[in-house]
Amino acid sequence: MKTPLIGSCWLALSLAAIGAFDQPVVESLEVRESYARGGDPSAQFNLGLAYARGQGVEKDPAKAFAYFKAAADKGFPEAQYNLGICYYNGEGVTKDEKQAVRWCTAAARQGLLPAQTMMVRNFVTGTGVEKSPARALAWDFLARRTLTLRKGINAGVPPAPGQQRADGAVEQTDASGRKVWVLPDHGRETMAADGTRVIVYPGGIQTTVTADGVREMRLPSGDVEWRMPDGTQILMNDEGATRAQFPDGRVESKDGQGGVQTVYPDGSKTLEGPGTMATGESVQIKDSYDAQGKLTTKRIAERDRTLEVQPDKTYTAEYVGQDPDGKPLTLIESYDEKGELLGRELVKPDGTHREGTEEWTIVRWYRDPENQRVHARETYGLGGSASKVEVLAKEAIPPPKPKPAPVARAGPIMFKLPSQAISALAQSGGSGAGARSTASGDPEVKATLDALIDLETMSRNYAGATEADYKTAQAQAALYVIPFDNAPQKSELNWMKFKSARLVPPTPRLQEVPTDLSKKYPFGQNGQEAIDVKAWKHAESDHFVVHYIDLASVAPVIDYIENAYCVVAQLLQVEEARGVAKSHVFVFPDKESWGEWLGSHNLPPVVAGYAYKAELLFGAGQEKDDYIKTICHEATHAIVARYYPGRRLPLWLNEGLAEYAAARAIALKRNQKLEKFLAPGAVERDLRPVFARTGYEAPKTAAAGRAPVAAQNSDLEKLHTFYRTSERCVMALNERVDSANFPKFVNLLAAGNPADVSLWMAYGKACASPEALAKLLDP
Repeated sequence: MKTPLIGSCWLALSLAAIGAFDQPVVESLEVRESYARGGDPSAQFNLGLAYARGQGVEKDPAKAFAYFKAAADKGFPEAQYNLGICYYNGEGVTKDEKQAVRWCTAAARQGLLPAQTMMVRNFVTGTGVEKSPARALAWDFLARRTLTLRKGINAGVPPAPGQQRADGAVEQTDASGRKVWVLPDHGRETMAADGTRVIVYPGGIQTTVTADGVREMRLPSGDVEWRMPDGTQILMNDEGATRAQFPDGRVESKDGQGGVQTVYPDGSKTLEGPGTMATGESVQIKDSYDAQGKLTTKRIAERDRTLEVQPDKTYTAEYVGQDPDGKPLTLIESYDEKGELLGRELVKPDGTHREGTEEWTIVRWYRDPENQRVHARETYGLGGSASKVEVLAKEAIPPPKPKPAPVARAGPIMFKLPSQAISALAQSGGSGAGARSTASGDPEVKATLDALIDLETMSRNYAGATEADYKTAQAQAALYVIPFDNAPQKSELNWMKFKSARLVPPTPRLQEVPTDLSKKYPFGQNGQEAIDVKAWKHAESDHFVVHYIDLASVAPVIDYIENAYCVVAQLLQVEEARGVAKSHVFVFPDKESWGEWLGSHNLPPVVAGYAYKAELLFGAGQEKDDYIKTICHEATHAIVARYYPGRRLPLWLNEGLAEYAAARAIALKRNQKLEKFLAPGAVERDLRPVFARTGYEAPKTAAAGRAPVAAQNSDLEKLHTFYRTSERCVMALNERVDSANFPKFVNLLAAGNPADVSLWMAYGKACASPEALAKLLDP
């Protein structure tokens, strides 16, 4: 939030002065702390940001929270929102989502767009509140209405609520009129001509579902997922690694190089993959683990046998062969930990074992001690010993190529599974699929509409809300005006009908004091500098602290600015107890000292006085009308800043109120007619450009130097006309219609509502629009 160097602009007496004060100023930490101690919520908020971000100070979440809380309690919406964020994240305070929602709601009520989009998210996700599509839809409407009020654009409306199918999908119609179903996992489904369902997920993921129910999902990375009708789910990455989950709960993973891991529902698992023996022979190894991860068996499958090693180092060797009829038969040999044969068994495929003295014959291959493959017919009888062995053939095993002897593979296989968890990615939401905002080049408008589109996509167009919810939210949003919380008027004030600004102010009191009272009323930006410039004397009036050299020269200044205070307080019907603090006023004793001050601050010498926030600085002058009106004008700015700290009134209202209040203060002081002190000249009749003006606009310069004098004078006259028109508008709202409604009108504008909405809400049919107000201006 930028703070202007000067919270006002005087009627320039030369072209050099136009726009001189429409520049930002960087306040020191000491100055911001001074304003914060004085109760200025904008200073408290800015200090909170500094401590939250560590900008110019050491990062301190606790201090940030304290400053945000101080400003939030005064109704400052930006502080309320940031206080909510502190509660959301647990920064400087214990995390509390309900408190976070409370403060975000307070900021959202006042039309802060980030807070309003946060409220949409809260009700979509159920963060700190119960999930409610209807409430989320209502806040979406409200955020778009706020954009319309603040930016003067057509922000559109949210999409109609999605119609939900039995499977949870929500039916929508895209821009081409085609039916689209938004699925619970955020996929957008369409139907191809052949009946294949095509589903596109955020991030470029695409799924097809065939008529027989096979679902295939492909990622931009090359990963693929299949889901079978029986419930089997298979993932495969671009290098061929797969992961399959079966209906019985098994999960089988393959690394694409022969390695396989199977995990069973009870937590046990097996690891299987290729290995190499010390002899150079390739084998297949399978390790089995129990649910606690303990190795239970190791199986090593060689060319002619399979070894199964137990944890106690005993093992069995299995040889697969055939009986004389060519049917499968297995020979199982058992060995102790030293490799001594313990026994043999012959087993048929159906599990039948040789028993008693029955002789069985098996034809098999095996490796002999000379490292040859032997094909033999063997007959086993009583006790499992071979009664007859017939060698059918022998094959020499070629020696391995020379290389370091590899060690037999042991331990788990390393799997490279698919690079993306596809299902989790699909459910993450990602960026919305809707078209991005192009409604305005304003970054705030674009950011807000983009955020709302994302939230609408996340919520599937607020599925669950009804058509009645939509119409209700639309009707309520149409009536919304941005409220002004913690207004300076009494809460019970019912806009009583009286012409308050015509009450004669009481005679001001001025009492000398021994100190500058800065501990009671902290200095701001200018006060901290000005107090050291001279050996000031000090006095206190009802509403100001004045610093001076000669009391006789300062008495007229205090008389008039106290009159201005009473006029402004009556116009705005403020409750004096709500003022932040008494304003400091510095009255320089002569032209020389005042000129030095102006020069040191790059201000033109024609300036008679100015206000920065609630502080006032003047050069001593005679009681001439121009000088008196200047000090009353600037005093009005300081008084408004006191009761509306951190709020920026529209330029026309800020200057028009200062001009009108100054004229009224002088007229009451001198008991003369108001018209004598109004600026003479023509006024604008088309008020909309006047209301839209945001700066004082310095004169244009020619390519070879300054613009011609005639052009300069024309620019200056336009500025004077702007001031005169603004003054007449404020006067009309207090003289031509019921002045008791003026505070309500000011509050509506200070909250950010446009002029036409504010006029209608405050004055109704009596002054319903800028065109109606133009008819009330003096001829």
